[in-house]
Amino acid sequence: EERLATLRSGAKAVLAAKDVRRCVLVQREPGAAGFAKTLHLEAPWVATTVVTADLDDPAAPDLVAAEAAATDRFREVEHDGGVRREPVLTPVEPNGTDLPLGPGDVLLVTGGGKGISAECALALARESGTRLVLLGRSAPDGDAELAANLERMAAAGVTARYLRADVTDAARVAAAVAEAEAELGPVTAVLHGAGGNVPKLLEELTDEDYARTIDPKVAGLEAVLAAVDTARLRLVVTFGSMTGRAGLRGEAHYAVANEWQSDLVERLAAELPHCRFRAVEWSLWSGVGMGERLGSVENLSRAGVTTITPDQGVRILRDLVADPAAPVVAVVTGRFGEMPTVSFGAGELPLLRFLERPRVSYPGVELVADAEVSWGNDPYLAEHVFGGGTEAVLPGTVGMEIMAQAAAALLGLDPEGDAAPVLTGVEFLRAIAVPEDATVTVRVAALRTAPGRVATVVRCSTTNFQVEHFRAVCEPPAKPEEAGLVRPENAALPPMAIDPRSELYGPMLFHGPRFRLMGDIRRADAMHVTARLLPDTRVDWFGRYLPGRLLLGDPAARDAYMQPLALCAPTVLAIPAGVDRLVPGPHAGATPAFVHARYRRDDACWDMEVTDEDGALIETWEGFRTRVVEKFPLPGGWVPALLGPYVEHALVAFGLAGRAALDGDPDGASRREAAALAVRRLLGGDVELRHRPDGRPETSTGDTVSIAHGAGITLATTTPGCDLETVAHRDRDVWAGLLGPDGFALAGALAEAVAEDFDTAATRVWTAAESAVKAGLPAGTPFTLDSVHEDGWAVLAVGDARVATLAAGMRGVAEPVVLGVLTGAAE
Repeated sequence: EERLATLRSGAKAVLAAKDVRRCVLVQREPGAAGFAKTLHLEAPWVATTVVTADLDDPAAPDLVAAEAAATDRFREVEHDGGVRREPVLTPVEPNGTDLPLGPGDVLLVTGGGKGISAECALALARESGTRLVLLGRSAPDGDAELAANLERMAAAGVTARYLRADVTDAARVAAAVAEAEAELGPVTAVLHGAGGNVPKLLEELTDEDYARTIDPKVAGLEAVLAAVDTARLRLVVTFGSMTGRAGLRGEAHYAVANEWQSDLVERLAAELPHCRFRAVEWSLWSGVGMGERLGSVENLSRAGVTTITPDQGVRILRDLVADPAAPVVAVVTGRFGEMPTVSFGAGELPLLRFLERPRVSYPGVELVADAEVSWGNDPYLAEHVFGGGTEAVLPGTVGMEIMAQAAAALLGLDPEGDAAPVLTGVEFLRAIAVPEDATVTVRVAALRTAPGRVATVVRCSTTNFQVEHFRAVCEPPAKPEEAGLVRPENAALPPMAIDPRSELYGPMLFHGPRFRLMGDIRRADAMHVTARLLPDTRVDWFGRYLPGRLLLGDPAARDAYMQPLALCAPTVLAIPAGVDRLVPGPHAGATPAFVHARYRRDDACWDMEVTDEDGALIETWEGFRTRVVEKFPLPGGWVPALLGPYVEHALVAFGLAGRAALDGDPDGASRREAAALAVRRLLGGDVELRHRPDGRPETSTGDTVSIAHGAGITLATTTPGCDLETVAHRDRDVWAGLLGPDGFALAGALAEAVAEDFDTAATRVWTAAESAVKAGLPAGTPFTLDSVHEDGWAVLAVGDARVATLAAGMRGVAEPVVLGVLTGAAE
C-alpha cells in the first residue's frame, strides 16, 4: 500500500502540472515499471526514466541523474554492483516434449471456469488426463458460458469439479480446496487465471479500482498457495498481461497487478525449486478472454495490433509448460505496434538493399520491409526483358536474394561473415513485372515459425500486396551435400559444337549481357547436362548510394546454373517454378564453375550440383522444377546438340524407349573417334566404346548403343538401331531398286501421309531399313506405317519394333537429314 501510494502521488504531481517535461522513478527492487510506463503513455510529452538501484550506494545519485539526462522518451535501467542492464524482450523457442502432469494429478484452476484459463485447462486435461478443480464466483445455472464450458469438459471425458469461491476470500478458498481434495485427491498443480479489469485513466482511478484489480492477481494467488500443500506442487502457472511489461493507456492499475503477480512468481520459483513455475503474460486473445469482453479486439486490429487465436494460445502454453528450460516469465503476444516502453535490445537492421524501409520489425520473430525497384536503381532489369518490350521481369534469383536478406536479418546472420541461409520449399508463383518508366514497391515478409526456421514471402505494389509472388522457407547455413551428380569425366569432355552466345542467347534465352555466363556445353541430352560457366561480369547490381552486398552472390551466376537446362527441352520456353532445397555456396559467380544436372523423371524435377574447376562442390539444388509457358516453332536448321534432346522427348511422347545424343563431328576426328565421343556424351564421360569384329558397338558398362554418322554429324542412341541419312534425290526407278516393292509402296504412302516429297519419304524408309539391319533384323525386312505425328514425325513398324523417323534441316547442311531410331515400347 505504501509503494502504491507513492506511485499515485508522483503521477498526480506529474499530471497536475502541464509544464512538466521529465519524470524519474527510482526503486530499490522491481515492481513500479508498468505503472511508470502507463504514465508515460498517458503523458507522452513527459520523458520518463525508471532506475532500479541500491540507493545506499554513494554513486546512485549520479547514476540516476545521468540516466535521466539521457532519456528523450522512455528508459528503464537497472544498476547492480557496477553492472548496468536494460530489460529487453528476446525470442523464446520452447522445446518441450511431455507435460509434467498425468492422470494422478489434480489441477486447481482459478478464473471462473471461463475465458482463456478454461480453454488452456481443458487442453492440458485432455492431453494429460489430469483432473480439474475450477474456482469461480458465478453459479453455473446463471452463467451460460460457464455452463457450456462444464458441458464441454464432461463431453471430452475430463473430470472437472466446479466450486464457487472468490479468490480474494482466503477462508473460502481454503474451504473449497479442502472440499475438492476430499473428493479428487491432493492438488498438485495450479493455474491462476483470476483477474478483472475496468480501464480508467490515471486521474480517474480510485482506491477501490486499484484494490479490485490488484487483489485477485496477488492476494488471490497467495490465498490459493496457502490453501494447498506447496511441497506436493509440481506446476504453478499464472496468467498475466503484457500490460505489466509495457504499460497501456488507461491501465495503470492493471499494469501494477500483472507486474506484481509476475514478480511474486519469480520469488516463489526461487523458494520452491521442486515446482515448475510459469508466469505467462498474454496480449489479447481473439474470440475469448478479457479483450473480447471489453470490445478491444476490433479497435486494436485497426491500429495494427494482432491477437492470439485460441489454438495458438493453447499450443504456446503447452510448449512453455512442457519445456523444463523455458523461462519463468514469458510474454506471449501478436504484433503490438510501436511501443516506446518496450525494447528488444537489437540494433539497426543490416544495411541490405531489400530491407530499405522496415514496416514491421520484431527482432528474431518477424520482419516486413519494402524496397523501391526501378530500372534506374536496378540496372539488371533492363537486361531481363522478355520479348524485347519495355517491361522487365524481376529475376527469380533476385527474388531468392530478397527472401535471404530478410531471413538473415531474423536469424541474426552477419552479412559480412556468415554463410547464406539454406532455402527450402522455394516457389516462383507469379512474375513481378517492372515497367521501364515506373517504380514498383517490393515487400518481403519474414516470420520465424520454429527454431532456426523462417517463412518468407515476396509481394509487390502492382498486385496491391495481396498476391504472393515468391515464397520460401529459410534455415541456418549448411554445407552443400553430395548427391552423386558430379562426375569430373563429364566436365573433362571437349565442348560440344554449339556456341551459347549465338545459338542459345537470343534464339532461346532472352537474357542480357550480365546474365550470359554459359561458356560451353560438355554434355547434353533430355535428362543430363554438364556445362561450364564463366565468372560473373563484376558489374554493379544496384544504383549508386544503394547497399550493394548480395548474400547469395551474383544473381546472374545463379541464374546461369539454370540456363543449361534449356538445352534439354529446346522446343519450349520453361521458367523456374520452384526448388525443394537449395544450399547456396559462397560467392556465386566469383570464379568459373561447372553445373551438373540430372532429371528425375518420376518426380518431374531436376537435381543440380555446382563445382569449381577442380571439381570441389560449391552448391546443391534438390528438386528444381520448371513450368512451360511457350512452345517455340521448330528451327529451319537444327543445331545437332539441340536435336538430340528433342528426339528423346519425342520418343517419350510416342511411348517408345530410348535416349539419344547428337553432335557435330570434331575437326579431324575419325568415325570411331566421333562415335566414342558421342557415346561418352550419352552415357557418361568414363564410358569406353569397343566394336565387335562385325563392327557392332559395345560399351564398357554393358549398355546397348547404336551409332550413325552422316552430314558431319554423329548420332548415338541407347536403342538396338539408328541411322542418319541426308535426303538424296533419285529417280523413282532407282528408289524402287533400293527399297524393293514393299518399301517403294511404303514411301509413296508416307509421302502422302506426311505431306512431303517422295525423296524425303523414301529416305525415311531407307533409314528404317538401315536401323533394322543394325538391330540384327534381316536385310529387306518390310515395314508398315504405324503413325504420323505433328512436326513431321512418322513411326514405322515391324513386329514389336518401331522406328521413329524425322526429316529435319540441319545447320550447315544443304539438304534435309533424316534420322531414324529403332526401339521398342517404353516400360
